[in-house]
Amino acid sequence: MEFKLNEQGIEAYVSSLTNKLMRDFFSSTNFVRGNDILKFTPYQQINFFILKNLFSDWKAEMTRLKSPYFDYDTEEVQLALNDLMNKLSHNIKISQEDFEGLLYNSIYDTIELVCNPKNFILNNLLDYPSEKISYKELKDLSKYIKTNSHYFEELLVDKSEGDLIILEELKLHLISVHIESSKKNLSVDSLVRKLSSLFPVTKSDFLLIENFKSSENEQKLVEKNTRKEKIEEPEVKKPAPVRPPATEEDKKAVLNFVENPQKLEKKTLNDKFQKVEIPKSLNDKMSKEEAENLADNLQHKSVKSIKSSIGLNQKFMFLSRLFDNSNEDYEFALNRLDDFETYEDVSNFLIDNYAQKFRWNEREKEVSELFQLIAKKF
Repeated sequence: MEFKLNEQGIEAYVSSLTNKLMRDFFSSTNFVRGNDILKFTPYQQINFFILKNLFSDWKAEMTRLKSPYFDYDTEEVQLALNDLMNKLSHNIKISQEDFEGLLYNSIYDTIELVCNPKNFILNNLLDYPSEKISYKELKDLSKYIKTNSHYFEELLVDKSEGDLIILEELKLHLISVHIESSKKNLSVDSLVRKLSSLFPVTKSDFLLIENFKSSENEQKLVEKNTRKEKIEEPEVKKPAPVRPPATEEDKKAVLNFVENPQKLEKKTLNDKFQKVEIPKSLNDKMSKEEAENLADNLQHKSVKSIKSSIGLNQKFMFLSRLFDNSNEDYEFALNRLDDFETYEDVSNFLIDNYAQKFRWNEREKEVSELFQLIAKKF
């Protein structure tokens, strides 16, 4: 179901909420630091959009700063630039004047993502100058979407690292997803309740009328494209083989979900680690062939330092989702990871000290990403 947005009402509300949040925060400080961003509002989607908009502006600025007299594509320069960006990402400092625009746009984006998710994703997230988008770019975008995240989950199905995806096909897929799974969307009423806790608002401030006709046209477009695909009989991409899940419930179950999250029982890590025996070595759980398959899945990439390989967006996600915004715990844990000599030692350290403390859930993408980074070192 589509809605016609009340653009004037949204702009008025976003201005009012932005002014209130700015007054509340900057009454006691002059700058926003990196650790402030993910807890700036109680609504996580707004906070993640602040990060997204910050990174987008940053990348645009870095592109403008490139001189025509130097080769920025050499490996040495790329490594130096990445190192610089990682160092800068740990030293965010935004003035009140510069932060206001980021906050305004992030609140507006959040409202549009809920009220009109299809159009927002099409016009803002998939509005690329090129005809194709890489799997990595699509996955990176998905990390910022916490509300109505099922859209990106569906778009990433049957796609893998290295794929280049034709945007027009992706947009048709998005329309199909919107038709089939719109019942999963966060309702506008729920959004109103969330935002009203920050500043009073009603549904009529966001929406004017419902529009049913566009959905009918989209359905015809999807059906037409489906018929065309049947005629052309495109090659069907076979799914990659999946290694069978572990049969013995022990501490290594948390590691295997990196490869086979869909195969594990739906239990929290806290449930899994209460009564388990620790295997003596990785060989107890993984054969040489299986280890090689895992290495293939990790694209044969390696990192020298786990902590230094974590970018700003990942750091904030790990800090928020895995360490409950405890910077002290995060820094201590990440500083220790590079001291261990084996994958098993690192995983046991995290499981023993943090998995139960912060109630890690094996189905969380951030847990999977952290263990993938660890595996790349070993």
